[in-house]
Amino acid sequence: MTQDELIRNKLKPGKFIFYPSGIIKVLGLVFIFAGVTFYISLQPEIEVKVFVYSVANIVIFFSSFILYMIFTLGHARQKPWMYLQIDIVLNIFLPIIGIICVVIAKSPTTSNNSTKYFPLGFGITGNVLLLISAATMFMFYRYKGDNYVPPEPLPERRKTYMIDARPSVHI
Repeated sequence: MTQDELIRNKLKPGKFIFYPSGIIKVLGLVFIFAGVTFYISLQPEIEVKVFVYSVANIVIFFSSFILYMIFTLGHARQKPWMYLQIDIVLNIFLPIIGIICVVIAKSPTTSNNSTKYFPLGFGITGNVLLLISAATMFMFYRYKGDNYVPPEPLPERRKTYMIDARPSVHI
């Protein structure tokens, strides 16, 4: 099997769920969703940092969820390299933005109520899991497996030289 065939085989509908990258991505999505839900519910008033944290992590959640569904339903089989590269790039940059938003949301305020910051740990955990998911997707993309058969090398061409059958003029 070539690497294209291996990747297409791994992306059959329903198979992505059981790969490590799929499991880690689901865990990251669950943590992000829980963090956003708990953080919004514990805030007495909506401040700018609550809005920034919530919107950033909701965008991260939905973009990762859409890519997860594309892989799970097998739609990535048509253009696997494109979807794998999109997933790797998004799962590197968006969780970094999410972690920065967690730090902004954790910035000190006048109230010293630490219970409202508890869900931010879920946000950090979910974003770190999505970063790990990007690494596992890269390995998913690069790992050839035991069934990989490298393409056969092209046969070497014999170099043929045109030899002039005429005798030398100088003889």
